[in-house]
Amino acid sequence: MKNADTIDLSSISLPTNYSVISSQKTVKPVWSESNADISANGYIAVDERRDNKISARFSGRIEKLFVKYNFQYVKKGEKIMDIYSSELNTIQEELLFLLKSKSEEDLVKKAKEKLLLMGISDSQLKEIETTGKTFYSVSILSPYEGYVYFTNTPSIPMPAQQLSQTNGMEMSNNSSSNQAMNASASQIREGNYVSKGQTLFKVNNLKEVFGIVLIDNNHSSEISVGTDVELTSELDKGNLIKSKIALIEPVLQGGQKFLSARVYLKNESGLLKINSLLTGKINSVKTNQLLIPNSSILFLGERNSVWIKTGEIETGKYIFQIRDVALGVSQKNRTAILSGLTEKDEIALEAAYMIDRESLIKSK
Repeated sequence: MKNADTIDLSSISLPTNYSVISSQKTVKPVWSESNADISANGYIAVDERRDNKISARFSGRIEKLFVKYNFQYVKKGEKIMDIYSSELNTIQEELLFLLKSKSEEDLVKKAKEKLLLMGISDSQLKEIETTGKTFYSVSILSPYEGYVYFTNTPSIPMPAQQLSQTNGMEMSNNSSSNQAMNASASQIREGNYVSKGQTLFKVNNLKEVFGIVLIDNNHSSEISVGTDVELTSELDKGNLIKSKIALIEPVLQGGQKFLSARVYLKNESGLLKINSLLTGKINSVKTNQLLIPNSSILFLGERNSVWIKTGEIETGKYIFQIRDVALGVSQKNRTAILSGLTEKDEIALEAAYMIDRESLIKSK
């Protein structure tokens, strides 16, 4: 028996929900280098950097609309709509008047330049000069090739319910994020009026897309921009896609507690479809972590605690006090400690056997 003056009497006099005396085996936290791959899931999204806007160069009324739905494919130079514009007709009439009155060449040239700037093509301009008639409506041609989508339909994140089934993370079903891009919610319709400068459509050829990879928040210290990623698409499982994290988004998706990392992916083949699912792994950054056995942790709902050795009554019989800790990532049968312990501390190996299950465990 040790001398009483070597024992902290305040420790053994604490209630059993603060302190216990036990012959439980003890362990010390150990530093270990973490280099395990991180499993990740995600989805394909539109690369908005590649959006090309088609804007109205003059005010008018849509007489005929040839683009009816989101992601309709158009070729460069293909007709997308016919617009009637009193402003455009006025300038056409002005040009015809100048031509008939044989006005100065500079005035005629300026009138032609106005029409060209408003979207009249060279062939249409020549037809106006040849026929001496104005166009009632003017055809707007697409200056880009790709898939059209209407500007007031957002680039949507992966439907929450479907993604949660894939990665095992609980996600709320946000109805606003589930607006499907395959049905036009646009106000661009035949008979509607458009204003000068108004963006009508966006065109994206989807030759490059975003891979949005969702990562457990506990791995935040293990990833960074430039970290290697290996992905597989559900639509092309035989093809391993190797890339790097280009951006770690500074916001949480829909209030969920996991990180969104952005990967830029080539899509010349067109096999990576918007909203299709991705699975893969991330080669995490090697970090030193303080690890303890999972059996040493008491999981108490919102709290996680360990029994820390604070003294010894006699050989093999120790005094333990409860202490709350912050946990990191679990690796097999060990868990990283973010705060609450050091490598000098000694803790009980089997925390669950340290106290009556009906006791209310408290920490100082």
